[in-house]
Amino acid sequence: MAKSRYMTFAPHNPNSGISTAAGLHLCAGIENLEVLEHMSRDVPWGDEIIKHDFEVTDGTIEVPDKPGLGVEFDAEAAKQYPGEPKDSHSLFDEAGALKRP
Repeated sequence: MAKSRYMTFAPHNPNSGISTAAGLHLCAGIENLEVLEHMSRDVPWGDEIIKHDFEVTDGTIEVPDKPGLGVEFDAEAAKQYPGEPKDSHSLFDEAGALKRP
């Protein structure tokens, strides 16, 4: 849609290395790419759970060419860092039902 309007495309990625790898593959096929936003070091333990070869050189990251997305997820290491619930102003309650006004 952006290309048909002569606009550039800049996907926002505030997530992990897996999302960065997926974003890199997506961006490699887009002619009107502006930039891929990513979190290079969002948490100190990120490299423990995602094995990758991402390196920013002159503002670019090479698209991984290993199988799949090109990263390796370590599920056992990830278990050491469980997520913490936070109030994100969700439309859903704790049981998963849609909140009604």
